[in-house]
Amino acid sequence: MKNKATTFTLILALLVFYGLNNYYILANTKHCLNPDQICYFEHIIKIFHSLGRAILNPSLLFSTLQSIFMWDFKPPLFFLTASASLCFGINKVNMVMSNLLYFTILLFATYGIGRKLYSHKAGLLGAFLVSMFPTIFAFSRVLMTDFSLTAMVTLTYYLFLLNNFKSLKFALLTGLIIGLGSLTKQAYFIFFIPALAYFFLQKENLKSLTTLRNFVFTLILGLAIASTFYIDFSFKDPLYSFHLLQCQSNPNPYFYLQNILDRQLLSVFSLLFLISALWAFKQKRYLLIIATLLLLLIFSLSPNKQDRFILPIFPCIAVIISGFILSLPKFRKTIVTALILFSLLQYFIISYGNRIPAFESYFEHSLPGLQNSSISESGLFFIVDESRYYDLAQEIIKTVADDPAAKHSGRKIKVLLITQDWKINSPLKYLKISKKLPMKILQSEDDFFYLTPGKPKIIDYNRLVLWPDFIVIEDIPPENLLPYARELNKSFKQHQSKFQFVKTILFTSDASIADDKEEPDLDPSQEENIAQSKVHIYKNICLKN
Repeated sequence: MKNKATTFTLILALLVFYGLNNYYILANTKHCLNPDQICYFEHIIKIFHSLGRAILNPSLLFSTLQSIFMWDFKPPLFFLTASASLCFGINKVNMVMSNLLYFTILLFATYGIGRKLYSHKAGLLGAFLVSMFPTIFAFSRVLMTDFSLTAMVTLTYYLFLLNNFKSLKFALLTGLIIGLGSLTKQAYFIFFIPALAYFFLQKENLKSLTTLRNFVFTLILGLAIASTFYIDFSFKDPLYSFHLLQCQSNPNPYFYLQNILDRQLLSVFSLLFLISALWAFKQKRYLLIIATLLLLLIFSLSPNKQDRFILPIFPCIAVIISGFILSLPKFRKTIVTALILFSLLQYFIISYGNRIPAFESYFEHSLPGLQNSSISESGLFFIVDESRYYDLAQEIIKTVADDPAAKHSGRKIKVLLITQDWKINSPLKYLKISKKLPMKILQSEDDFFYLTPGKPKIIDYNRLVLWPDFIVIEDIPPENLLPYARELNKSFKQHQSKFQFVKTILFTSDASIADDKEEPDLDPSQEENIAQSKVHIYKNICLKN
């Protein structure tokens, strides 16, 4: 009873700590949404209004749920929970704060894994450590599905560790969690492999007909729930997995190993992970080993890599570290105390530092000529008063808003950005020109082309470049653009006569706008930076009134 009270008290304290800090940070951070987040923002608002209409008119409920579950981009669970948070106000902060639900699941599931494999104290330390990993607390502040996926994968691992499939109720509960997990993100099925392997590695499971029967019920229920989305999705996009394999975001096989050290765990946690992994292997903790090292290998072999793709392995890493530390014969209390203090110090430095040179250096120089890791994509964005990305976006918005055609058009203004620097590669749909963009993004009645790296050949680029009212093109060498941005640039050149040049915007390294009519007096390093931050704005001559 005492252990239960301690567990709930500490986890509640972590939830309050996270909630207060995340809300403050999100409410005071300026950054631009990347294409996925823009699409999510729009879809969540759409769900919120659709459910509101269905509540007032119950006859619409079935068709509303059908449209939500049959969205041809992502499974619905995260978007449903995020839309519920909009009851407190329609804004990005409330959407992202819905991650607290998944953070609660993550903490209890991580604690459960640590307690099951090691001890009550190991479970508590594991829950604390996973909340202090930079990659975890960073992505808890991002409008993406990966944080919810991490929570559901961790809960799945915990249920499989309990391995109580002799009970039909437990089997059905596990099937429910598998189904819900599959409705967070398609990648859930990859992370389900360790749980499946762990079940069949337990010889006693193969000897019990009751266990095998109940396990079949588990899979049937899980697949039945998953089918509410995936049957329709598979018909709409049967080559989805091939598109993922065709993405070439980073072919470097050491990408994840480098990032774990550089920004996902950083040096101290990374060193502890390496030592702890060797110890866990000797301890035969197979689920943890499979869920970390094997999955790390699988994702490292993929040509499409982002920090967030491996997020679900970090709860297992936290448990491995906590189990190792509490197994030490001496100095356990001293090490735990030092680690807690260090973790909190690192959390506040990363969360509240306006600029951290190591991270800034990575974003600017790790991929010369191809700035492919924006702050919002990596999750490591901070409280920033003057963000170069945000300020440049505001300057573009102001330029477009000041155009007489935009002011008096009386309709939605469409802007297409062909740029690498912000990782924005889709046309943004603006309800109106506003200084609060991109928070005013709503669905347009016009045709909408959402570009993904896996579909460059099936997009009508010529039609797309004629679709917007304004086009913003970044002045960087074409060979440094991703394929779809390169094709857009090429199509624009063919139709450039239909556009009128509006303005060139120069953006300096110190987050200031340089007037294009007055060449700024810059040193060589600034000149190199400003060359990567020059954009040209063009207006469609056929802009309709």
